[in-house]
Amino acid sequence: SDEDSDEDSDNEIDDGDEDDNEESDEDSDEDDAEDNDISESDDGDNSNIDIEDEDDKDSEESDEDDDESDEDDEESEEDDEESDEDTDSPAESPVDPTPTEAPIDPTAAPFRPTKPPVIPSTPSEVDDGGTIEIGIDDGQVTIPGGTIGPDDIVVDIPDLPGFCFSGSSTVEVKNKGYVKMMDLSLGHMVKVDENNKFEPIYSFGHKDHDGSAKYLQITTSQTKKPLEISADHMVTIEGGRYVPASSIKVGDRLVTATDDQLASVTNIKGVVRKGVFAPFTQSGTIVVNDVVASNYITFQDSEYLKIGSVQIPFTYHWLSHAFNSIHRLVVQMVGITQETYTEEGISHWAGMPHKVFSWLLHQNSFIFGASVSLALPIITMVWCFEWMLLNPLMIVTVAAGGMILLCQNNAKATKKFF
Repeated sequence: SDEDSDEDSDNEIDDGDEDDNEESDEDSDEDDAEDNDISESDDGDNSNIDIEDEDDKDSEESDEDDDESDEDDEESEEDDEESDEDTDSPAESPVDPTPTEAPIDPTAAPFRPTKPPVIPSTPSEVDDGGTIEIGIDDGQVTIPGGTIGPDDIVVDIPDLPGFCFSGSSTVEVKNKGYVKMMDLSLGHMVKVDENNKFEPIYSFGHKDHDGSAKYLQITTSQTKKPLEISADHMVTIEGGRYVPASSIKVGDRLVTATDDQLASVTNIKGVVRKGVFAPFTQSGTIVVNDVVASNYITFQDSEYLKIGSVQIPFTYHWLSHAFNSIHRLVVQMVGITQETYTEEGISHWAGMPHKVFSWLLHQNSFIFGASVSLALPIITMVWCFEWMLLNPLMIVTVAAGGMILLCQNNAKATKKFF
């Protein structure tokens, strides 16, 4: 029995050892499992790192591509700039590799641009009141914001025939009062002299509402508003003479329509104004800004016509008025109330004679003198015919005189016969 109990105890001990061994094996298995889990987690982290590395590589490659594209854009811009410089600038001459700079002179005149700015004369920039004024006395140009010298500016104004008044000039119209030149029309009865006489406008030598031109602004001691007239246009001065506006000087006296007064000239300057107008009347005169002016111009800056160096006793005012007798007769006898103009606003009645006479002035004295000699008798005859039509009493007088002469001649012939 003792032996049996020993064997039983030994068996129990062996069973206990086996149980311990099994527990240790289970613990070791659990440890291995945990190690495997850790290794798997490490493998997952490593895969994430690999993905991030790949993203970084992609981003770096994209950045490199962007840098390359930026470099390409910069190169293309440089090529464009080089091409523009090649087209804009002419070929340059070889440059001395060792240039020497000239010393700066502190007393030298200030820098002036080689190409001064140009003030255009479009209507949108030269308003009705005028924005550019050139003083004759001081040689200065007045513009909004200051005054500069004449060398700093170029006034781009087209050259137009000189028989013009500015559009802002005023004329007295019968039963209407004072009207701006730009608002006048054919048929308007306008004041023509200092005797309060009114006549209809039968034509416009020049009529342009949109164009701008250069005028002389003549200020007097009597008139409220200065006269603005082209340089070649003629004005009535003391003594009833018609002289070009360019010959007027400070101190000269102009004929006005206010109680037959003379107005002394106090200032003259050049201006640019919108509107170009030259109305024609039956008497050849018109009152503008209260000054009696001619309808016509001079071609030689002179009161009288000159052939070479010889001045002939015919004034430009009379010659022009006599020449326009044909136009006035057509209007009176045919009743033409409309007229056409060129693109510059010049009447076809005035444009062609202006061109022909300007051409003759550039010929030699023989051709010019012969042309004038042929034209003068015809012009004089037409003018006399018009004058008689306008003066019926003169027609009766001439007819009566003719009859008397005819009767006297017949009486003499009868006496001789008997």
